[in-house]
Amino acid sequence: TMRKHNLEKNNVNFILLIIIILVTSSAIKLTSYKIRPVHHDEAVCEFIAEEFQNGDYKYEPEYHTPLNFILLSTSIKLFGTNINGLRLLYVIFSIITLLILLLLIKEFDRLQFLALVTMMAFSPILNYYSNYAYFESYFTLFYTLFIVAIIKLFHKNTKYLYILGLSSALMLSINEVTYVIIALSLISLIVTNKLRKIKSKNTRQKNTSKNKKELKKNLIKITLSIIIFITLTLVFFSVLFEQNPIINIEKSLVYNIHKSYSTGQNKPLHYYITVLLLELPTLIIFLTVLISTIMKGKNKLFTIKIQNSKTLYFLVILSTLLLITLSIVPYKTPWNTIFLITPIIFTASFFFKENKEKNQKTKEKILLILAITLLLTTIRVNFFDYDNPQTNPLSYVQTQRTIKPIIEHIILKNPERGIVVSNEYWPIPWYLRNYKVEYYFKKPNFKIKYSDYDFMIFDTENLEDFKNSTKKQYQKFIVQDFEIRPGVTLYLVEHKP
Repeated sequence: TMRKHNLEKNNVNFILLIIIILVTSSAIKLTSYKIRPVHHDEAVCEFIAEEFQNGDYKYEPEYHTPLNFILLSTSIKLFGTNINGLRLLYVIFSIITLLILLLLIKEFDRLQFLALVTMMAFSPILNYYSNYAYFESYFTLFYTLFIVAIIKLFHKNTKYLYILGLSSALMLSINEVTYVIIALSLISLIVTNKLRKIKSKNTRQKNTSKNKKELKKNLIKITLSIIIFITLTLVFFSVLFEQNPIINIEKSLVYNIHKSYSTGQNKPLHYYITVLLLELPTLIIFLTVLISTIMKGKNKLFTIKIQNSKTLYFLVILSTLLLITLSIVPYKTPWNTIFLITPIIFTASFFFKENKEKNQKTKEKILLILAITLLLTTIRVNFFDYDNPQTNPLSYVQTQRTIKPIIEHIILKNPERGIVVSNEYWPIPWYLRNYKVEYYFKKPNFKIKYSDYDFMIFDTENLEDFKNSTKKQYQKFIVQDFEIRPGVTLYLVEHKP
């Protein structure tokens, strides 16, 4: 029949759209990950991963938890000590993250699922950090799995209790903000259940009895989920049985509590909002969902059946609590927005939940505008403004593109020996790891014999010392300046031919 034919056509169109979105997002990730110069944090992480490979790794909470270095060392073994070894596994994880969303294809209706995939696939924040070798890409995958597991549990799929335990352990083994996320998730679940219980007394008594039976029925699964969480957390914090996990967990807690209120990375209360404005369309839709949820769906465009909104309540509460909590904490960095944007996207997808047929066309147009806007922003921050903090708030103490021609020039000359004297010099050691180069944060105690070096790199202060010590001989050197990070200028010094 005609109706059956239209249904089959819609199925094909839906599948094609999902494939196009996934392929487009993957193409952006795979073509952009080599463009941005290596960040100093990435370079340091690579050296720590090499320590792990050599059996010299000691857990230091400053660079987050051990699992990152376990995975990074695996990536280096697979792809080599180069940009592929540094970033490619992160890109692969970010693509797998999108595939994880397919687990919700039955729980979400078509337009809502399409919106979820679109916002995750074209998110400027998630795409920018998908090729950043720190923790973000790994964490986003586990975080997405964590949220998917909770949604599945709301739909009575109790097998996902195991996935919840697994994803929670993996999140905690990547980044310590997981403590906050788990705590706020529990609060959100409690509040959600309280809101759901504001009903008649008979219904409440009936639900209480039903919930008790379900709890008893799933007690073994809950226990196993907790065991999975504790076991994996201890295994990863023990650095695969090499160190004391309890001591490492204690170090992690002490350091991160102190860091949260330490100076150096302190930002104003509204900082995360300014970064999230990169995803303004998603943010507007999230706020619309938030307001509509508070108003119990009394909106012409966006109506929610309250009896089916337990998942939505949870996501709205979790997103809001995370935004408030992380904004209150003085320590802020742009990569922490991944903790916010992921649940915000899941929440915003409920805007597109099918309800009245007459609204569908409007929602489809909104989704198209949303997709184009996010895609254009993603292309801009990944291919053009990747190192410009003035136009891209995600670019944070990012190595500037001016370093690349300097490094290429040095490598082309195949130097036998070099020296770097600067308070700031990372990621130069990563780029010049195959060459004999001495590094000093400040002027060394011994007298530098400049004729022994094929090249020298100084910061402004040490260049002045070099000028004063060489005097008239200074004219025999070629000096070329370059910006390693915004506001940090270094100078390449070479002998004239």
